[in-house]
Amino acid sequence: MSSQIDSHLLTWSRLAGLAAGALLALAGCSSSPNCDDLLPAGSASFRDVAPMFTDKGPKGCAQCHNTKEPVYGLNFEGPAVTYDALNRRFDAIYDQVETGSMPRKGERWTQADLKLLRSWYCQGAIYETP
Repeated sequence: MSSQIDSHLLTWSRLAGLAAGALLALAGCSSSPNCDDLLPAGSASFRDVAPMFTDKGPKGCAQCHNTKEPVYGLNFEGPAVTYDALNRRFDAIYDQVETGSMPRKGERWTQADLKLLRSWYCQGAIYETP
Protein backbone atom coordinates (compact mmCIF):
# COMPACT_ATOMS: atom_id res chain seq x y z
CA MET A 1 0.00 0.00 0.00
CA SER A 2 2.77 2.42 0.95
CA SER A 3 4.62 1.73 -2.32
CA GLN A 4 1.46 2.52 -4.32
CA ILE A 5 1.12 5.86 -2.56
CA ASP A 6 4.81 6.60 -3.14
CA SER A 7 4.39 5.68 -6.82
CA HIS A 8 1.38 7.99 -7.22
CA LEU A 9 3.20 10.84 -5.46
CA LEU A 10 6.19 10.37 -7.75
CA THR A 11 3.91 10.42 -10.81
CA TRP A 12 2.18 13.61 -9.63
CA SER A 13 5.54 15.15 -8.81
CA ARG A 14 6.78 14.44 -12.34
CA LEU A 15 3.58 15.84 -13.87
CA ALA A 16 3.89 18.98 -11.76
CA GLY A 17 7.50 19.37 -12.91
CA LEU A 18 6.52 18.97 -16.55
CA ALA A 19 3.70 21.49 -16.16
CA ALA A 20 6.03 24.00 -14.49
CA GLY A 21 8.57 23.54 -17.28
CA ALA A 22 5.90 24.07 -19.93
CA LEU A 23 4.73 27.28 -18.24
CA LEU A 24 8.28 28.59 -18.06
CA ALA A 25 8.79 27.78 -21.74
CA LEU A 26 5.58 29.61 -22.66
CA ALA A 27 6.55 32.58 -20.53
CA GLY A 28 9.81 32.76 -22.45
CA CYS A 29 7.94 33.03 -25.75
CA SER A 30 6.67 36.51 -25.09
CA SER A 31 9.12 39.35 -25.06
CA SER A 32 9.14 42.49 -22.98
CA PRO A 33 8.93 45.63 -25.04
CA ASN A 34 12.09 47.50 -25.86
CA CYS A 35 12.19 50.51 -23.56
CA ASP A 36 14.34 52.51 -25.99
CA ASP A 37 12.90 55.01 -28.46
CA LEU A 38 10.03 56.20 -26.27
CA LEU A 39 7.89 59.30 -26.32
CA PRO A 40 9.05 62.09 -23.97
CA ALA A 41 8.39 61.34 -20.30
CA GLY A 42 4.86 62.20 -19.25
CA SER A 43 3.45 62.34 -22.78
CA ALA A 44 1.95 58.82 -22.77
CA SER A 45 -0.89 58.25 -20.35
CA PHE A 46 -3.42 55.52 -19.71
CA ARG A 47 -6.03 57.95 -21.05
CA ASP A 48 -4.27 57.61 -24.42
CA VAL A 49 -3.66 53.86 -24.20
CA ALA A 50 -7.03 52.63 -22.90
CA PRO A 51 -9.08 53.52 -26.02
CA MET A 52 -6.77 51.41 -28.20
CA PHE A 53 -7.98 48.39 -26.23
CA THR A 54 -11.54 49.35 -25.29
CA ASP A 55 -12.50 50.37 -28.83
CA LYS A 56 -14.63 47.91 -30.79
CA GLY A 57 -13.43 49.27 -34.14
CA PRO A 58 -10.94 47.68 -36.56
CA LYS A 59 -7.90 48.18 -34.28
CA GLY A 60 -9.72 47.71 -30.99
CA CYS A 61 -9.47 44.66 -28.77
CA ALA A 62 -12.94 44.84 -27.21
CA GLN A 63 -14.57 43.62 -30.42
CA CYS A 64 -13.55 40.08 -29.37
CA HIS A 65 -12.26 40.42 -25.80
CA ASN A 66 -15.32 41.66 -23.90
CA THR A 67 -17.74 40.82 -21.11
CA LYS A 68 -19.85 38.49 -23.24
CA GLU A 69 -16.87 36.76 -24.85
CA PRO A 70 -13.64 37.16 -22.84
CA VAL A 71 -11.45 35.34 -25.38
CA TYR A 72 -8.43 33.84 -23.55
CA GLY A 73 -9.86 35.30 -20.35
CA LEU A 74 -9.21 38.87 -21.49
CA ASN A 75 -11.86 41.55 -21.22
CA PHE A 76 -11.07 44.98 -22.63
CA GLU A 77 -14.58 46.40 -22.44
CA GLY A 78 -13.78 49.07 -19.86
CA PRO A 79 -10.77 50.98 -18.55
CA ALA A 80 -10.47 49.23 -15.17
CA VAL A 81 -10.58 45.69 -16.60
CA THR A 82 -8.25 46.79 -19.41
CA TYR A 83 -5.71 48.07 -16.89
CA ASP A 84 -6.02 44.83 -14.92
CA ALA A 85 -5.39 42.72 -18.04
CA LEU A 86 -2.40 44.85 -19.05
CA ASN A 87 -1.04 44.74 -15.52
CA ARG A 88 -1.26 40.94 -15.39
CA ARG A 89 -0.24 39.97 -18.94
CA PHE A 90 1.45 42.94 -20.59
CA ASP A 91 4.33 41.05 -22.20
CA ALA A 92 2.05 38.50 -23.88
CA ILE A 93 -0.45 41.16 -24.98
CA TYR A 94 2.31 43.41 -26.35
CA ASP A 95 3.85 40.50 -28.21
CA GLN A 96 0.51 39.72 -29.89
CA VAL A 97 -0.10 43.27 -31.13
CA GLU A 98 3.55 43.89 -32.07
CA THR A 99 3.76 40.78 -34.24
CA GLY A 100 0.39 41.47 -35.84
CA SER A 101 -1.17 38.30 -34.42
CA MET A 102 -3.81 40.57 -32.90
CA PRO A 103 -6.26 41.90 -33.69
CA ARG A 104 -7.12 38.93 -35.85
CA LYS A 105 -10.21 40.46 -37.45
CA GLY A 106 -8.97 44.02 -37.62
CA GLU A 107 -6.19 46.35 -38.66
CA ARG A 108 -2.62 45.90 -37.53
CA TRP A 109 -1.42 48.45 -34.99
CA THR A 110 0.91 51.13 -36.36
CA GLN A 111 4.43 51.80 -35.10
CA ALA A 112 3.04 54.98 -33.49
CA ASP A 113 0.43 52.90 -31.60
CA LEU A 114 3.13 50.52 -30.37
CA LYS A 115 5.43 53.40 -29.37
CA LEU A 116 2.61 54.98 -27.34
CA LEU A 117 1.89 51.68 -25.59
CA ARG A 118 5.61 51.00 -24.94
CA SER A 119 6.12 54.53 -23.63
CA TRP A 120 3.22 54.27 -21.18
CA TYR A 121 4.39 50.86 -19.95
CA CYS A 122 8.11 51.66 -19.70
CA GLN A 123 7.43 54.95 -17.94
CA GLY A 124 5.57 53.30 -15.07
CA ALA A 125 2.21 52.08 -16.43
CA ILE A 126 0.29 54.50 -14.23
CA TYR A 127 -3.51 54.17 -14.09
CA GLU A 128 -5.58 57.28 -14.62
CA THR A 129 -9.32 57.38 -15.05
CA PRO A 130 -10.02 58.05 -18.74
